[in-house]
Amino acid sequence: MVARTLSNKKAVALFHALSDETRLALRDWLKEGERCACELTDAMKAAQSRLLFDTESIQRSGIVGIRQEPQTTLQPQRSRPLPKHPKP
Repeated sequence: MVARTLSNKKAVALFHALSDETRLALRDWLKEGERCACELTDAMKAAQSRLLFDTESIQRSGIVGIRQEPQTTLQPQRSRPLPKHPKP
């Protein structure tokens, strides 16, 4: 039988991740599959900053992985041209 040992740093991260109800709920919710941050904030009824802290905590422990994708920023299209400024 091969015993698997954790470094102290990894063990601390794991126990920290499991010591909070929000992080446990996140872990359970993520068992169903990949979710985007906007889905998590709606489902958990928590601020994005709070969930960012908690997801980073459970990621450091190795419980979940995080895959980041670039965000798309859409700018509204102007229906008329910008006004011209008179020259000084």
